[in-house]
Amino acid sequence: VNSCLKNKEYEKAISPLEFLIESYPEEIAYVKKLVLCYYKSGFKNKAVVGDKKLINLEPNEKQNYVSLAILYKDLNQFAEAKNSLIEAVKIDPKWDYPLYIEAQLYEIAVQNCGSMDFVDKCVYQYSLNTYISCKNMNGEYSDKATERIKILSNAVPSKDDYFFRSLKKGTKVK
Repeated sequence: VNSCLKNKEYEKAISPLEFLIESYPEEIAYVKKLVLCYYKSGFKNKAVVGDKKLINLEPNEKQNYVSLAILYKDLNQFAEAKNSLIEAVKIDPKWDYPLYIEAQLYEIAVQNCGSMDFVDKCVYQYSLNTYISCKNMNGEYSDKATERIKILSNAVPSKDDYFFRSLKKGTKVK
């Protein structure tokens, strides 16, 4: 297994890891390696199952929830991703990474729509606001959030967008 991982032959490591986990189902290191191998080999649904098992084995490990959220993000299952991020924040409210991933979810959701209408711009605004919250935490992802803020600042609704829809300052857009 270690040789396969060292040589980035992830798919070859899956079978031996599955065998090891049958014998040692509570061995966290094996499950983590198997999740990695599933992910790198493109078996993301199996990686989701593995991450859920990790969460059962280590319910207070915040990284497991973020890992699951990233898998859900890759599978375009944004509601599930956000729920996993919420769990990570419950464990460590001062960690900025879940907020950074959440902002990415909103961005990807808009990109998947592809229309760039007013509602899409509003979602970009929501993403921008989430990046600003992440930046204000002054954590590890503050600089990356600042970069995204600069990029998204031109994608949000303009004053004209609000004016032509007769929306006044402070009006909430669903």
